[in-house]
Amino acid sequence: MRMRVISILSTKGGVGKTTIASNLALALRSFGRQTVLLDFNFTTPHISLYFNLLHVNKTLNNFLRNECSFNEVVYRHSSGLAIVPTSLSLNDVVSIDSSLKNVIEDNLKDFEFVIIDSAPGLGREAMISLNSCQEAIFVATPDFVSIFDVVKTYRLINSLPEKPVVLGIILNRVKRKSYEMRKEEVERYSGLTVFGEIRESEAFLRSLSQRIPAFFYDKNISEAFKLLAVKIAGIPYEKEGIAEKILKVLRLKKW
Repeated sequence: MRMRVISILSTKGGVGKTTIASNLALALRSFGRQTVLLDFNFTTPHISLYFNLLHVNKTLNNFLRNECSFNEVVYRHSSGLAIVPTSLSLNDVVSIDSSLKNVIEDNLKDFEFVIIDSAPGLGREAMISLNSCQEAIFVATPDFVSIFDVVKTYRLINSLPEKPVVLGIILNRVKRKSYEMRKEEVERYSGLTVFGEIRESEAFLRSLSQRIPAFFYDKNISEAFKLLAVKIAGIPYEKEGIAEKILKVLRLKKW
């Protein structure tokens, strides 16, 4: 079994990188894939907030300070997704090597997918994610400034001596407005594949307020992320059509 280590990147905050990383990891897990979600955003971590891990005893910070074993910082969500959170306290910010690749290779061999929620931008923490992964995906909003920054960052990544394979872009917070860049325009301008588009929805904020992942909160969001997982992981999947939905309802009524 080949482990795939994928960093989810963004050129700035506020585009929904953690939302994408969290729900993509859940989608992969929903297909039975052994998946772990790592929070590599040490200064402004959010994974704990998305999964209601606010009062855990040990985090990745503790492991990096040699205060506990790695198994002690792995938490299992009810879905089966494994999560490695980072401390929410600024007092716990630790000095980190330029790469955590050895941490991943030594402790996560049993996983098929390692999804890294990277820090935004190209600062020191973001470089840790890039140096620790094999593949990377950008999260961007469908506006020219966001895509321009993706192109600039993509070129910088390609100049690195050891660089991950950039798989493409996920467009997030799509509103289908005339002023937004269309998928085809983004692909033409960036030279990168657009894996999919996630529509803007209040369900993301409502689910976050209830500490419930959006993947389980809204069926349309769940379907969108399943389709993303299918494209990224090459998982066979056939979207349920109208006829199948009607038959399912009829069966339920029958029983």
